Amino acid sequence: MTSIPLPSEDVTDEIQAVLDHGKGRRPFDALLAFCGLDSVPNISALRIAAEETLQESILETLIGTA
Repeated sequence: MTSIPLPSEDVTDEIQAVLDHGKGRRPFDALLAFCGLDSVPNISALRIAAEETLQESILETLIGTA
């Protein structure tokens, strides 16, 4: 297997945001927060995102970007 060297990316801010989101919670609640299961999903926002993704994939299939 061949390795391809890539530049490192600093993820310090993302890690700090995850730690802050779970800080002060019980371990199980922190785990739920880490998994994104700590709040009720917004059904309208999920539907809009799904429809946009579907439209993009249909257009990509018809137009072809490869």
